[in-house]
Amino acid sequence: MKVWTSCMRMGYRYEESVPSIVQAKQIVECIRILPIGYRTVLNLYAIEGYSHKEIADMLDIEESTSRSQYTRAKQMLEDILVKKKILSRPREKAEWLLAIR
Repeated sequence: MKVWTSCMRMGYRYEESVPSIVQAKQIVECIRILPIGYRTVLNLYAIEGYSHKEIADMLDIEESTSRSQYTRAKQMLEDILVKKKILSRPREKAEWLLAIR
């Protein structure tokens, strides 16, 4: 599953070591909570694999805007995942953020 693979690449840690469809669905639901701009950039960059330059060109925004929306999307998504107890532990010095592209 593309979303699950991307989330694992993003460095999320789950209560269970074996990925489940339920967890993947929970992550997708959490991504849907994000504001549209954050969600769009997160999807294009982390899941679809576009560069920030390509995203900026597609969305007619500055490259720095793509980067900042992506960073904010990761932070917001992590907060949502921790709050919903999908992440097994709270952020530790943004360790998981370093694993994302």
